[in-house]
Amino acid sequence: FMTYQCKSCRFLKKFEVRGILGSGAYGCVFKAFNLVDKWSYAVKRIPLRGSDEIVDESLKEVRALASLNDQGIVRYNSSWVEKPPIGWQINYKDDSVFIYIQMELCKQSLHNWLHDNESRDVTQAKLWFKQLVSAIGYLHSKGKIHRDLKPRNILFDMEGRIKICDLGLVADLALTNGQQIDATRTNLGMYMAPEQ
Repeated sequence: FMTYQCKSCRFLKKFEVRGILGSGAYGCVFKAFNLVDKWSYAVKRIPLRGSDEIVDESLKEVRALASLNDQGIVRYNSSWVEKPPIGWQINYKDDSVFIYIQMELCKQSLHNWLHDNESRDVTQAKLWFKQLVSAIGYLHSKGKIHRDLKPRNILFDMEGRIKICDLGLVADLALTNGQQIDATRTNLGMYMAPEQ
């Protein structure tokens, strides 16, 4: 991989971090303001470490996002690999390398919406469900399955439309047809489909 050294860190040079949107086992998502185009984005940072197979697995999300173009999938803007300045990456070694994925910034997750709202408008729920099924149908039409669909990975864009995010565990349908999917790596728990 071509990485950028800290003198020219693209992330810190072109973006102003305005908060952390979420973090998990695979990385951290920042709310970042682009100093060039003056728009806010979600920028996901994933550590690239381990064997070539593990690194390739980390790049799966970038490849999936770049190949998809649907109103129900969070919009991909750009990605790059770099090593941040020493001391900037908490909980990682100073020589760690990360992939950054710049995506559309959404308002909130379904998980947060359910936590914050008591309203259960059936008409609105039906509309969201229709949007979700359409997005999943689009993924399947492109030969992909999500494998980590849960309320935290279903977002609302700024206009209130449903968007699917976090394609880090996406799999090709052709590779899973007739085979048992390895669900042990998905961390789905209570969201796992019975056929898995």
